[in-house]
Amino acid sequence: MKEYGDFELNSADAIFQQGLDLLECDHFEEALRAFDFVVSQQPYNADAFFHRGIALVNLNRSDEAAGAFKIAVELAPTEALFHTHFGYALMLSSKLVDAIEQFDKALELSPDNYQNKIYKACALAENRNLHGARALLKEVLEEHPDDLDARRNHGNIAAAMGDDELAIEEYSVVLRKQPNNLDVLRRRAEIFQRQSRQDDAIRAYREIVAIDPRDRTTWMTLVRVLGETGDRPAVIAHATEAIDLGHETAEIYVMRGKALLEQKQTEQSITDLRRARELNDRLPEAHHLLSRAFMESGRLGQAVKCASRALQLNPRDIRFLLMKAALHHRLGEYDAEFQYLTAIAAEIPGDFEITRRTVENHLLRKQPQQAVTVLEEFLGKDPDHSRALLLFSELNERLGNVGQTLWAYRRIFSQKQVEVEAFLAFARFLVRQADTNQALQVLDRGAAIYRDHAAIHLWRAEIYHSLGRHEECIARIQEFGPGPVRAPAMYWLLGKSYYAIGGFQQALKAFGEARKHEEQAGRASVPPFRCLVAEAWTLHHLGRTGEGIALLGRYAGKFDQFEREYHEVLGELYENAGTPERALEVYSEGLRKYPKAATLHYRMARTAAATADRKLLIKHLDAAVANDGTLADTAANDPVFQKFAYSPSLNRVLGFRFYRRRAKLLTLMGLWIVALLVTVYLANH
Repeated sequence: MKEYGDFELNSADAIFQQGLDLLECDHFEEALRAFDFVVSQQPYNADAFFHRGIALVNLNRSDEAAGAFKIAVELAPTEALFHTHFGYALMLSSKLVDAIEQFDKALELSPDNYQNKIYKACALAENRNLHGARALLKEVLEEHPDDLDARRNHGNIAAAMGDDELAIEEYSVVLRKQPNNLDVLRRRAEIFQRQSRQDDAIRAYREIVAIDPRDRTTWMTLVRVLGETGDRPAVIAHATEAIDLGHETAEIYVMRGKALLEQKQTEQSITDLRRARELNDRLPEAHHLLSRAFMESGRLGQAVKCASRALQLNPRDIRFLLMKAALHHRLGEYDAEFQYLTAIAAEIPGDFEITRRTVENHLLRKQPQQAVTVLEEFLGKDPDHSRALLLFSELNERLGNVGQTLWAYRRIFSQKQVEVEAFLAFARFLVRQADTNQALQVLDRGAAIYRDHAAIHLWRAEIYHSLGRHEECIARIQEFGPGPVRAPAMYWLLGKSYYAIGGFQQALKAFGEARKHEEQAGRASVPPFRCLVAEAWTLHHLGRTGEGIALLGRYAGKFDQFEREYHEVLGELYENAGTPERALEVYSEGLRKYPKAATLHYRMARTAAATADRKLLIKHLDAAVANDGTLADTAANDPVFQKFAYSPSLNRVLGFRFYRRRAKLLTLMGLWIVALLVTVYLANH
């Protein structure tokens, strides 16, 4: 950098020229020193003061620049350019009224220089005179429609006035000629975001970071907007790209950590959130999300520490208070949970969810009356809150207060709008009270209102089915609508009702639909076991037992959870098909996997009895009773075993039940004969 001593070797005019050259090369500090030397030597050199002001503006020292320009205009009051730059420096210093005055003077001196109108419009806009600024820019654009600076500022003012569409239109004109204009791209993206045009905003922000990958603020905004759309993979991808470019901010790590947590990638989330905490320990969101991640992974102690730190940084954040309450709940620390729920209730009075959790807390602490009091206080302020009334009814039913329960339901049903949950809850209450007829009336009323709600129609049909009114059950299901809108449970119930009244063909179709819908819902490679069994037995009743056996056989070995039941059903079907030998093979195969399965041993014994294989019968009946003593009574009453009633081996297995029964019968017969003889004797004597 040059010192004054160097300048003194040359004339002031030469130094002035050097200053201009330095200014041209953007060496603003050196240019400023040159102009400082010139004005010290030539205090009346207006040009030197003017260019000194330019150097100061470029060094972001607008107040000093305004002072330099002020001297320049005092020395040369007729120089329009000096007034323009003076006004610009004043505008940068937020001295807007003075700036407008200078732009007006510049326009008086040079009325054809429309750039002064643009500057004046900017000053007017900054001074909240948006209409005046817009009118001035409109005037400029009428004369100079291709001036992009005027059009850009016109767009800015339109956006400030809420005319977003005009602003976007103006920005589009600018971007057609200046596609990399970052200021315009940012402003347009902000408008898209404000209009909730998230896809357009995301495209705009992506365009900005593609042009300027160093723009950390836009990277953060892009990741945040992606998070608002719920596109977690995109959040993770863009946050990773930003981090790889060197934008390691706590905020970006927090956003990626949150997306990873919501994607159930808990450990990766914890790594990111720990890094965010290292970068900025005073960011509450990082501690809060870490608390969530630790809680989901079962590390409750660490979760409590993080939740406490989040609360320390922001003691009134409801989310943090809720997290702390939830953690104490998980830890079984219900007294501590109650303290936090009380604090939350003070912050958001009248919130039903907090009331519900407080009621649950009182019940866990064996304080049912306090739970009732909490609900009564809530209902005192909001007597028609349907969810609170439902909770009040459930609580009072649990406490045995049937009268209060009925009062709550009557209150709910006196309202104009009754939620479907209320119809279902009241019907279930009535069923528990053994008042099924009134329950059906409630559900009929609900079904008339909620014609497309599957749950209410299904529950109504289930009650008819439980009462043995199968035709009405079928009718109620068919009322609900065509096949595609029915839930698998509805087809299942339809099949059971048809099966009960002997409509096996319709039952088979319904069970098939239930299986198909459950397969689609669960996307499992193996069909639901109950549906297969129902179809197989229905095929048997249609005289197509072989098809039922084949249906089950296609899935042999694939029912891990129901493997024992699978062998029982398949074996019984073989029995009914008249092939007991094949049934024995199936039961034997099942017993190799489940050697202590009492029901399989019992079925094996029954089949052996049918084939008169006494040795096999005794072996498996003995094993069945050994594993389940109640089967002895079952066998004693099973007609299959009656022909072996006098077998000592069988009686030993069954605890001599057949012998005791015969002895009892003979005793009764003997007593009857004695009584008869006595009666005859007395009659003759």
